[in-house]
Amino acid sequence: MKLEERIMAEVANVLARNFTDLTYIEVDLVLNDLQVDGIIWPYEYNENSGEKTTTMEKVLFLQKVLPKKGDESFPKFIDILRRRNYGKLANKMEEELRKLQNGEDNGPAEELNSNGTNATSKSLPDLQSVLPVDVGNGTAS
Repeated sequence: MKLEERIMAEVANVLARNFTDLTYIEVDLVLNDLQVDGIIWPYEYNENSGEKTTTMEKVLFLQKVLPKKGDESFPKFIDILRRRNYGKLANKMEEELRKLQNGEDNGPAEELNSNGTNATSKSLPDLQSVLPVDVGNGTAS
């Protein structure tokens, strides 16, 4: 994977991990700042801001477009978050990206280890021992 592609993937990963937190920011203001700073085009801002677009759609737009907008898009996005008083979120995302780039990040705690255990080392149930249920009559087949 090329360096640029890897960076795009890492930025996309950080944005995806923070999707829920991003739904609580004032996305329209952030989109406006991204337009003013030259990260997104006016037509992109107009299509993805305002009442006609849901907060989730706006955050999905950020997830889609920021990784593709060049090396300066994510740092400017982080600066905008700080200017808009979302410093804690900005710091968290910046740290996650740093860890990904340095190979220090093993992913979210919910991910499974290679041995089939989660972060608490509890094994998942053996699904082969579960009998399928016939939905029509509620009995095991």
